[in-house]
This record gives sequence, C-alpha cells and structure tokens, in this order.
Amino acid sequence: MKNPFEFGRELGIGELVDRNSEVAEVEEVIKSGRKLFLIGPRRYGKTSILKAAEDKLQIANSVVLRLDAESYPTLEMLVNGIVAGAAKQLKSGVERAGEQIRKFFSRLRPELDFSLSDSAWTAKVSVGSGSEKQGGVTLLVEALNGLESLAKAQPPGRAVGLVIDEFQKVIELGGDSAEAQIRAAIQRHKRTGYVFAGSKTQMLSAMTMDASRPFYRLGTVRFLGRCPGPTLKLSSDRSLLRVGSKCRILQRSVLSLTWLRMSRTTFRCWLTVAGTNFATASPSSPQF
Repeated sequence: MKNPFEFGRELGIGELVDRNSEVAEVEEVIKSGRKLFLIGPRRYGKTSILKAAEDKLQIANSVVLRLDAESYPTLEMLVNGIVAGAAKQLKSGVERAGEQIRKFFSRLRPELDFSLSDSAWTAKVSVGSGSEKQGGVTLLVEALNGLESLAKAQPPGRAVGLVIDEFQKVIELGGDSAEAQIRAAIQRHKRTGYVFAGSKTQMLSAMTMDASRPFYRLGTVRFLGRCPGPTLKLSSDRSLLRVGSKCRILQRSVLSLTWLRMSRTTFRCWLTVAGTNFATASPSSPQF
C-alpha cells in the first residue's frame, strides 16, 4: 500500500488542501499585472502553491515562467532560464518563436537553440563589461523589461507572469544595488505580474517591510502560516478514506490529535495503514 504521507515534492492541483486563498491570490496577481511577495519557512507549501497557480493559469492559456533562483549559481544563468522559458511559452513554431524572442529581448542579444530531441529551448546571454554582480543585475533588469515587451504583444485576455521562488538568492547574488534596480524596472510594468517567494523570512521581511528599502510597498506581502488545523483534519480525513478500510483506525488516531502533534504521529499512522500495531511500535522499532 502506498504511503499517504509524502514530503519533499510539489503537489498537484487536486492534492493541495487548505491553500485555496493563497493559490487564488497568486492567480489574481498574475492576471492583473501586480506584484506579490510570498514569505514563509520551508515545508509550508510555498512551492506547491506556486505550482498549483501556474497549472491553473496555463490551463487558461496564460504565459507563466516559474523559476527557482537557488537552481542558478549566477544571475546570468537565471536570465538564460527566463529567456529560454519565454521561448518555450510561445506557441508559434520554432522559427517564429526565435524571431519574437530576439525582438522582445533585443538588448540581451540572446543566442537561442532548440533541441529537437528534447523539445527544449536553451538561451545564452553575456555579462559584458563591469563586475559580475553588476553585470548580472543589468542582465536581469533587461530580461524583465523584455518580458514586459512580450506581455504587451499578447492578446488582452492572455496574462503574463514571472514567478521566482527563493527570491532572496537573487538579492544575494546581485549585491546591494539589486533591489533598487529591480524596483526601478518593474514598478513601471503594468502588463506582467510578478510573484517573488522565499523561505528566509527575516531577510525578506526586512526587504519588504522596512520603509528605507526599495521593495517597501512595491506590492502585496503575504506571510504564509501553517494550514488551519480543523480544515486540514477534515481534508485529511477525506483523502485517507480513499486509501482503504484500515484508514478508519486513522480517523480515531490522527484526527483526534491536535494539529501541533500531527507531525510526531505521522509514522505511527502509516504503520497502522500498513497493518502494524502501533500501540507497541516506536521510531526505533525494527518494523519501522
């Protein structure tokens, strides 16, 4: 029997529970061309919220680029990812898409390549003169401006958005001037929606709530908390009932526990599903 308690992966639209308002807010920000900072510790569901919103927007034919800043060692590589992602979103054929990307991101002079075997785009831009940090920020600003040009070329009903997870990494790579330069660019953008998410809560809180910082009042700030206990218990109940008849035991164990004790009892609940008598089991038990 499959373990119903899974960690460390993105959840699909049908799997994510008790985050409807957060997903809806991300969708609305993209559709309306606004800015949102989504802040919360790791394993609070930020990435799954972003994925669920992205999936819903793409069903509606929106252009959504979602990137994890921690996956890119340099800003130049992040910019390459943005340009390649934009090319992927254009559904006008390889040759036509390449022409459009070179037009929208003309200041970056991107070198584009499309792999027929992988059906994937790659892009290459250059830092040019200046320090690596300063050059990287300049490239990122030009990429954001290029994305806005792409957004303006879309039909009125087609939303365009950029979602950057672990956004604090961008500022760490870009240095002290990155915040001001990014704000100067995107505060003029009316067609592209931006969602910047991150897990370094103290750093991002200071970045967005300190009146002396450039991102102050740039957009909405959403602090992500734990899922509400009672609603989560009900949703968990419904999901577990689909696992099998043995989950009736879980109703009397998991759902009778407080939300704060939920994580501690997860392994016992799974032992119950697997048919183990958890009254005598422990984390050090050979059965585990």
